[in-house]
Amino acid sequence: MPATPSPRVNQRQEVVEIMRQLRFGDVLDVQFVKVGNVRIKCKLIGLDDANFLIFAVPKYAQQGHGDVLVEGMACVIRSIIEGEAGQCIAFRSIITDIIKSPKHLLFVKYPSEVERFSLRKQQRASTRIPATVTHRSSVSDQQIENDLSFDGIILDLSAGGCRFKMAWPESNGKLLLDSVFVYIRIPGKPENDTVIEGNIKSQSRDGHNHIAVGIKFEGATDLDELFAHLALDV
Repeated sequence: MPATPSPRVNQRQEVVEIMRQLRFGDVLDVQFVKVGNVRIKCKLIGLDDANFLIFAVPKYAQQGHGDVLVEGMACVIRSIIEGEAGQCIAFRSIITDIIKSPKHLLFVKYPSEVERFSLRKQQRASTRIPATVTHRSSVSDQQIENDLSFDGIILDLSAGGCRFKMAWPESNGKLLLDSVFVYIRIPGKPENDTVIEGNIKSQSRDGHNHIAVGIKFEGATDLDELFAHLALDV
């Protein structure tokens, strides 16, 4: 298993690599510590590696927190980055510019240092494994319900959980699914699916037509055969 990375990163190239994992459309937490710990959820709409990040300011913040949305105001910005590590990142910045028309946009200084914290007990390995996620109504019932069965791929995997990508258009809204079975197809053994109980803990959009859901496996999971077959070191 790879060594645990240092929580504080200040090497320029490493900072850039971490920041490039952010996606346009991600909603980040912007906290203004010096003004009563005001926190605003802002959507990332632009990024320049050398200079700044651009956020769209929600209407409630424009109307209720105009006193903190001023040039020179210090802030702490946090985000969840999915992927192999499953990390929370945080960095200090300041507001460098504000545009109020035609859209309310917030420009903040690009960070020189980023802190990162792992959200998972085990490191996950990147994969492209076909799988099916179904509704789990009870521990003893593994019948696949056609209207609650979703085919997709596992993007990353560990003994403790996985990230699963599936078709789910934006028009469908939030996926209202909690307890699930994950049917993992072992390459070369299509008749022997590995079935794991899990709970959906997070979900994020992956483009306009797909979402990626974070699934935590429940109880003890014996995935040694699957990991060995896939040559995964997790």
